[in-house]
Amino acid sequence: MSLLVQNIIKSILGSKFFCPLLMVFMFCNLSLEASPIAIWPFTKEQATEAGLDPHFVYSIAFAESTLDPFADSGKARGVMQLKKIAWNTVTDIPYAYAWDWQTNIKVGIAYLNFCKQILIKEKRFSYPLLAASYRYGPTHLKKINYDIRKIDKPSNKIYQQLLAGKIRSIKGVVYPRFYSANWN
Repeated sequence: MSLLVQNIIKSILGSKFFCPLLMVFMFCNLSLEASPIAIWPFTKEQATEAGLDPHFVYSIAFAESTLDPFADSGKARGVMQLKKIAWNTVTDIPYAYAWDWQTNIKVGIAYLNFCKQILIKEKRFSYPLLAASYRYGPTHLKKINYDIRKIDKPSNKIYQQLLAGKIRSIKGVVYPRFYSANWN
């Protein structure tokens, strides 16, 4: 961003708003390409490289934020709705990057793999338990002895399906018929 543009924004918004706004523009990829059509191939590539089912990861993202890169629950940010503690568990990248949808997905996948490794170590890995671990935290899951029946039924219908073992739960919800070829 040029100095002239920075000064124009600063004069319009004032100093109080300028620094956070500048940080967002300079450090985050805030392109308009964050759409289901762009997010799916990126998620598919990243999840496959990480050894996770891409449909599962995409379902988690859709359940968490409906793929909104600016989703903010007050506790979590971005497409994968990562809390700062989860973010810092798997990366040294500053939490401000949680607004960058591609970085958010990469870190979300890293956190899913972190949860997966805990489940594997405990000899409890399954995709329903991975979904529960991501949603409620691996510590909570351990407290209930990995008994998914002890988890309160989530209100989110996608999470209900994920916890029931349907890891491809959103096919057809996100993609209209004419995009179905992009699903595989």
